[in-house]
Amino acid sequence: MDTQSATAKRNRTHAVCVPAPFQSHIGAMLKLAKLPYTEDSSQDILALTDALRRNMSASFSNLIFNLNYTASTSDVSPVTCIFSDGFMSFATNEAAQEFSIPIIHLWTIPDCSFMGSKQLRMSRANADTSYLSNGYLDTVLDWIPGMKNNKLGELPTFLRATDPDDILFNFTMDAAERANTASAMIFHTFDALESAVLNEPSSMYPHQFYPDNSSKKQKEGVYLPAGAHRRRFNHLSIGGFLTHSGWNSIIESVSAGVPMICWPFFGDQRTNCTNACSRWEIGLELSGDVKREEMERLVRELMEGEKGKQMKARIRVDETSTRGNISKWVIIHKLRQGAA
Repeated sequence: MDTQSATAKRNRTHAVCVPAPFQSHIGAMLKLAKLPYTEDSSQDILALTDALRRNMSASFSNLIFNLNYTASTSDVSPVTCIFSDGFMSFATNEAAQEFSIPIIHLWTIPDCSFMGSKQLRMSRANADTSYLSNGYLDTVLDWIPGMKNNKLGELPTFLRATDPDDILFNFTMDAAERANTASAMIFHTFDALESAVLNEPSSMYPHQFYPDNSSKKQKEGVYLPAGAHRRRFNHLSIGGFLTHSGWNSIIESVSAGVPMICWPFFGDQRTNCTNACSRWEIGLELSGDVKREEMERLVRELMEGEKGKQMKARIRVDETSTRGNISKWVIIHKLRQGAA
């Protein structure tokens, strides 16, 4: 490290935040942790993703080793299970294998986006650099399990990377292809929305779970935080939601019975928007090149138009079928059975 880099490193602020282990304390500390950053600061997702892929696996293995070492000399139990975000498997899988610990992948994207991500390598196999403009993205796919009549351009947007070494393309593709290394998988989705595609991973991955619509423990549903954001969604004055079509936002809208105007940006947002607007018919799509007149037209259609009325009626049916149908105990019980 040269002198200039060393000086810059010494001059950087590095704060450690330690909250008490209670929800309100953690929430307040997270808000405090954001204060040192300027309003125009942003996270370099490419640099962050690349750094995690290169550096986190060894550190996570050391963490598991230290936790188990501590357990051998105290009343703390050793690590018996790892719950990992599916996109963090590059950091957690090696530790699970090294210490013979079952690992469960949690996928916070819809099942259709997961299945689409598994096809990224094959979908790019016959493409050249002109595929973004020569109509190739309009190719109708008939070979993705549970996803009939999807167009190539409706898959997660990482497919559109022209550089074969693109960080996000390879990060997403590799994560989806590592899914078969998990002891079990949990999908944050609803059978009412994705019944066709959910049947396919169930046959491909036997220990794969998602919300159980038949659960009698509806009062124990825990899939959304009971914060101010959720309360705003459920307020009677809310008639619609403008969203980039992230999956959490889609789930919140459906759960609250609020139709959407979808303005996708990247990743699985393109897939989610297509499903919400064209298949489930509970949203209106806003084009990427936004014009004031188009925005006004869509808002009026959603709030007052015939299509808006149909969407509201349709999403209320979905709301009824999805409300409170996740039981943490049912999922954990199934995981224990699967790991046995």
